[in-house]
Amino acid sequence: FDGQMNILMQGHMGVWFLPSLMARLQQHAPRMRVRAFSRIDEVFDKLSSGDLDFALQIERQHYPPDLDLTTLAFARPVLLARKGHPLHKLAEVTLEDITRFPHLSLLSTDISELSFHEGDAEAVLEFERRAPHHYETDDLQTALEIVRKTACLFPAPTMFIEQFNLSRYITALPLPGIGDVSIKYVVVRHQRVVGSPAHDFFYEQIIELTEEIRGRLGLPDLPALRKQRKLAY
Repeated sequence: FDGQMNILMQGHMGVWFLPSLMARLQQHAPRMRVRAFSRIDEVFDKLSSGDLDFALQIERQHYPPDLDLTTLAFARPVLLARKGHPLHKLAEVTLEDITRFPHLSLLSTDISELSFHEGDAEAVLEFERRAPHHYETDDLQTALEIVRKTACLFPAPTMFIEQFNLSRYITALPLPGIGDVSIKYVVVRHQRVVGSPAHDFFYEQIIELTEEIRGRLGLPDLPALRKQRKLAY
């Protein structure tokens, strides 16, 4: 395939997905060009206009009806902190405990727009209201270095610890009071591109790579996940 695909991999997704996707494309479609963005405005409008081909993101609460969604994974958020952090020594961490320390976040969509699954979504919003977000960055590696060298706390999925081999100097603390809440990751495309050979090929690479990653982690494949959680997509 020739041509160019413009894709959005919001927040954390590019770290564990994009390198492997590039390796697959080098093997199966070496002439295909890819522009990958970690942050972009008016995502839905750009998908509709064709300026953006795919978006991989945490699921939002509302989507236009002409967009097609496929579930990729679920993850439970935690707080990343450096080893030896004062909170690491506590038997139980409370919301009052974590508000005593500065928080770091990636520049992203308002958390109130996200769709939470299971657990207590209202507790997540309460955490967001009370957590002191002192620092924001759009660079993940910078965020991890700040966590490693300061007392900052960083809400993120636990997969980062494995992805960057961070277990020697970063630990995961539970987000207090949110129960079993999880976030869903989806790939989004406009219905207009369904049936396009190049877009179908690219979509298949995303799905096949997702299945590879899930298999390595011992997770059920996507059809089993949809059946297990009674998902429509």
